[in-house]
Amino acid sequence: MQWHSATNLPPVAVQVGREFPVTSCHLVQFRGVTRLLALAVALTLGVGVPHGWAATCDIGVPACCGGDVDCDDLELCSGTETCEIATGTCQAGTAAGDGTGCNDSDLCTTSDTCQGGICVGAFPVVCDDGNPCTDDVCDPGTGNCTSPSGTDGIPCEDMNACTQDDRCMNGACLGFDPVVCDDANDCTTDSCNPATGQCVNQQVLDGQACSDGDLCSQTDSCQGGVCTGANPVVCNDADPCTADACNPGTGGCLTPPGPDGDPCDDGDLCTQTDSCQSGLCVGTAPVACNDLDVCTDDACNPATGSCQFTPTTDGTPCTDGDTCTLTDTCSAGVCVGTAPVTCNDLRACTEDRCENGTCVFTPRDVNCPGAECFDGACRPADPDADGAGCVAVPARETEPCTDDGVPCTSDQCASGSCVHVPIHARCEVTDTCAQATCEPTSTEADADGCRLSPAQSDGSTCTEDLDPCTRDICRTGMCAHEPVPSLQACAPVADPFRQSLVLAAFAVELSNEVDATPQLGDGDRLALRDLLEQIRAGLVQAAGQLNGLDPTADTAQARSRQAFPLLKPLTKQARRFVKLVKQAQRRGELAPEDAVVLKENGRDLLRGVRTLKRDVRRLRKVTRVFSR
Repeated sequence: MQWHSATNLPPVAVQVGREFPVTSCHLVQFRGVTRLLALAVALTLGVGVPHGWAATCDIGVPACCGGDVDCDDLELCSGTETCEIATGTCQAGTAAGDGTGCNDSDLCTTSDTCQGGICVGAFPVVCDDGNPCTDDVCDPGTGNCTSPSGTDGIPCEDMNACTQDDRCMNGACLGFDPVVCDDANDCTTDSCNPATGQCVNQQVLDGQACSDGDLCSQTDSCQGGVCTGANPVVCNDADPCTADACNPGTGGCLTPPGPDGDPCDDGDLCTQTDSCQSGLCVGTAPVACNDLDVCTDDACNPATGSCQFTPTTDGTPCTDGDTCTLTDTCSAGVCVGTAPVTCNDLRACTEDRCENGTCVFTPRDVNCPGAECFDGACRPADPDADGAGCVAVPARETEPCTDDGVPCTSDQCASGSCVHVPIHARCEVTDTCAQATCEPTSTEADADGCRLSPAQSDGSTCTEDLDPCTRDICRTGMCAHEPVPSLQACAPVADPFRQSLVLAAFAVELSNEVDATPQLGDGDRLALRDLLEQIRAGLVQAAGQLNGLDPTADTAQARSRQAFPLLKPLTKQARRFVKLVKQAQRRGELAPEDAVVLKENGRDLLRGVRTLKRDVRRLRKVTRVFSR
């Protein structure tokens, strides 16, 4: 605040320590010397007076001033104020022009000029020490900056991001509420980055001692920034029914009950199902030892789990289950019945016994002797029974009796007599031209009692002797093989005839081999057998024609011509047989070794048929005549 001297005095600048409230009312009392004395006192006391308040009277207030001195506000820029004596009213002076140099008595401003009648300082001294916690001011008396402490507690910035609440204290910016970077991990070094305010948790070296907070691990060390426990406390009470565990808070072992139902072993083999119940091993499903015998004490051996049946005290009453014994007691572990019920009907052929406490007399025919064609029967109630209770009854029909020594008869009982019945089937005959009958009383009977007689008329065809140059006909009950008149005429067909029959027999053998092959499917088996049957039938028919089955065919050429058409399709059928065997082998329905045998035999049959066809084809050109 500035003070200005009165008019005609040089300006005086005073730094006021405190402001004294001087008003126009106070100054109005100071007239003339009195006013000047008051100003002097104010300066002595260090009291400042505001601009415009140096005048006794304000401008325009009537009946106030008595002289110009009462109107002067001591302000250079406002001009010289005068008092209108007639009215006692102060009149404003002529203000200095704007820009007129002046002195505002404040060294904190420079280039002071009048502006609107007031001395205004420009270009004030800038006071800023960069500390938000100080109040930066300029001393008007010296022009120097001072930075006293500001108000405590106002927010500020200490340039440390690791403090979250910065406030001014005694002129300094102090950080409070620091960022807490403790990750509770012994294996990291924790710090805050002042530039970012972020926590930095740096791993310590592996192997450094730490505490994982678990007393059940006896050796703790840092591994990769993690406190890792090792060498755990081992808790095992060898009881499967307890849940053994270590208490992390104490490092001591706990053995609370384990889950009910867990399997265990109660050490007693007489319990078949052992399980944990409330921390104890409880055996259930005991081995049942009961032989239902009152003469034994039944128990299970816990060491083996097997039942033991110990004989009870001899003489213990029991029941042997037989109502035919009157007194039953235990003896050496067995219920023994004594005082049996006696049963006897005095008939030797009956079996006497007690059954359910009642006597039963069962007839037994075996106890009665018999005779030829008569059987003994036990019939004690029959009036004709003898003293043993037996009677004689005829043996059943066809029961064997005394042999008459004749092989073709059957010796059997009939109505209580032994008869000898002729059995013609027992007389064998090897010649198709004869028949045999059992006639042991005939003078023509042989040693077996059989008599032969003609079965067919003379001249009938009989068994083939496999010789096309003979006539096979019946003569007086015997098959005669009479030579044909001309052996030279029939000789050409002899070999083909025999070969046809040999190949037919070979086809039959091959069919049997097909039946004996186990792996072959039913469809293939049926197809192969059908081909072989067609081949066999064709060969037999061809052999018949070569043997002169048709009496009109009296030359080798004629017989061959009749046989050849029958042989013609057989080669195709034989090739078809070999092809089917190959297909079955490819489908896996034939073992390799079985397929080799069937294919080889099929090829042999094919070669034989081809040779036979060639020979018969050649014989069709032979023109010799022969007759049977």
